[in-house]
Amino acid sequence: MKKDDKGATVQLQYGLEAYAPARHLRTEDEKPIAVEDVKEFQIIEFDRNEKRILVSHTKVWEQAKADEKMLSSKKTC
Repeated sequence: MKKDDKGATVQLQYGLEAYAPARHLRTEDEKPIAVEDVKEFQIIEFDRNEKRILVSHTKVWEQAKADEKMLSSKKTC
């Protein structure tokens, strides 16, 4: 991962690169992801014509929290 003030270039499988805006590079405890960290990312935008992939780590844990909340509300019903 190569970081700058606005975000980071993230290495994906098969030699692909994606860009993660800075706001999408936070862990669940609001700490920034370090360059050497290996984390799961979710694709948030894919543009084949522009050859651009935007990814987010923040969306991964936000989705997990939402799924957990939904499961717990179903159990109480």
